[in-house]
Amino acid sequence: MKIQPFIFNWNGQFDRVIEIEKSLKNYSLPPVVINSDDHNTQEGWVNVGDDFWFAGQMNKAIEMFDADIMFHIQGDTEYMDWTRLASDAEKYMSHYNAGIYSPNLRNTYYGSNKVCLKDFKMNHPRVKMVTCTDCTVWFIDKVVINFIKEHKLTLQEYGDTGWGYDILFSAISYLNNMPVIRDHSHCIKHFPGRGYTSNKAWLNFESFKSNQPQNIQDLIDLLLACTSHEPTEERESSRSIFYQKFKHILPS
Repeated sequence: MKIQPFIFNWNGQFDRVIEIEKSLKNYSLPPVVINSDDHNTQEGWVNVGDDFWFAGQMNKAIEMFDADIMFHIQGDTEYMDWTRLASDAEKYMSHYNAGIYSPNLRNTYYGSNKVCLKDFKMNHPRVKMVTCTDCTVWFIDKVVINFIKEHKLTLQEYGDTGWGYDILFSAISYLNNMPVIRDHSHCIKHFPGRGYTSNKAWLNFESFKSNQPQNIQDLIDLLLACTSHEPTEERESSRSIFYQKFKHILPS
């Protein structure tokens, strides 16, 4: 199974990205750095310019992807053992036929108490099925990437922030009957902060979502309804619907 790493660099992340790249130099496939910092670069980096934010970087990574699994790392992260994480990703994605695998993460909108689906019984106690996982560090199966390519799905024309790629990719994974899983035996340090407002990003995403096929819109809405800190009646009802719809996709 070929896992292809992509690291995204932008202004202020150069030193961290250098360290992440070094830690993966001896990996089976060398990492590709998508660079959006006009003032800092390295030989071999793919320089796309300051005007490319997350959406543009991800679209470039999708264009360049040529493996079984995409391993995407944001530059504002820190971890001690990326290689072991990749090994566990391969193991658990194979076991569960998962479309998306991610580690746990500090400083994420999609905290585990929001997204973990406790009705789904897993064969490994630290691995949980989730509605959606953060797009800060994640592994994405080629089935999901190829679906994006074939259906020409891109957020970039609706805004540059890329807000919503995580929930979109999760919906596509489930549409292909492939679970989205989070492994709590790994926890990535994510440095908080971003250069845009949540309101701007959410408006971009709503515009994008409204232009998708109805089945994708419906599944995104169901996943969002399942995603909440509080066990409200709406959340529990939505999770019950989701469980009935997808209870067959886990191995027995």
